[in-house]
Amino acid sequence: MDINFFATYQCNSRCMNCSIWKGEKNNNAGEKLGLEALESLFMSPLVQKTDLIGIAGGEPTIDPFFWKLLKAVPASKKITITTNGLKHEKLMEFLRGQSDRERFLVQVSIDGIKDLNDKIRGVSGGFQKAVDLLAQLKDINVQSDFFYHQSEKLSSDNGCIQIVFKISCRIQYKNGVLRRCI
Repeated sequence: MDINFFATYQCNSRCMNCSIWKGEKNNNAGEKLGLEALESLFMSPLVQKTDLIGIAGGEPTIDPFFWKLLKAVPASKKITITTNGLKHEKLMEFLRGQSDRERFLVQVSIDGIKDLNDKIRGVSGGFQKAVDLLAQLKDINVQSDFFYHQSEKLSSDNGCIQIVFKISCRIQYKNGVLRRCI
């Protein structure tokens, strides 16, 4: 069993297939848990039974809650972090400081090659930043993968398999995970 935390509704991408960055859901977000409440949550029997804690968002790495959450996750748990990779310097600094890097998996969102990715995500240079993050993770032996989103809002068939194959070849990456989101 895995437990996933949606750490924030904030996002620094402007994706065509997602409106989270517009703040439409922020009104229902409620207050975030404090460190004491997180530590108590992680001691609960349900969480004790899980092997993996997933952290996603909007973009979790831009929210202070993400860093509190990371500190509160027990050392016995594996952690999956989903990111767009746009501001990955602090994440890399954190991971470099971990002696137990094998417990981390970083998933980087990519929606096409170069200009297509940047157009879909609404951020110029986003593809290159994502590729740079994947390379840096590989250099410090942190497990990583990327995933590609396909949405009916973007196209009913924009060559999903071909795009994932081209991305894998371009960045010499073999662990790409294909996910179709409708």
